[in-house]
Amino acid sequence: MCHGHPRHHPCAHTSINWHYCPSALIDLETGYETPCSNTSFAAAQPTTSDCPLQNCQFKSKGGSWTCCSCQQGPNTQGWCTMPMSRMTMNPESFSVESVETTCDHGCCSKCVQYGSGRDASSEMTFSEIRKGSASRKFGYSSATKSHRRGSAFSLPASGEESTPSPSTSKSSSASSGYKVGMEYTSSKTKSSKKSHKSKR
Repeated sequence: MCHGHPRHHPCAHTSINWHYCPSALIDLETGYETPCSNTSFAAAQPTTSDCPLQNCQFKSKGGSWTCCSCQQGPNTQGWCTMPMSRMTMNPESFSVESVETTCDHGCCSKCVQYGSGRDASSEMTFSEIRKGSASRKFGYSSATKSHRRGSAFSLPASGEESTPSPSTSKSSSASSGYKVGMEYTSSKTKSSKKSHKSKR
């Protein structure tokens, strides 16, 4: 059974950190895992970690922004929390009344970053986007997942065998990134085989 841990980010997006079971599928070329058909979820928890979405407008604005709808700021969450008055009809008296509420506009591409020097959010720093990351507490990361699934014979044991020679059709940065990932994976495969043999 694969177990999902939902996380609510400050931008109001939600991500899920998966803890995969042996029945989970893994693509050995990309390293991406897919949960099995029998999943369970923990209760959603708030987090201060970065949003994993590449197009998160809140993150691109540095975590502090001015709303394009009400022109108020700074907002430090994914939705505008600035007060505003709205006119609504009272269903009992049928009169129009002013009601205090919040703007509730979601940070979008038309909203602008608050301040010119990010003074209001200097304590917030956003790290690189993590692809396919799971909980670091339990030692899962995209580079170490491949040796946890399948048999011990599903991956080559030698770094030279698993590292392809760079082709002319690929860019040099893509092929060098692939080599680094495979060298790291193959060294982890060797260590997992040693620990596997010691268990017998």
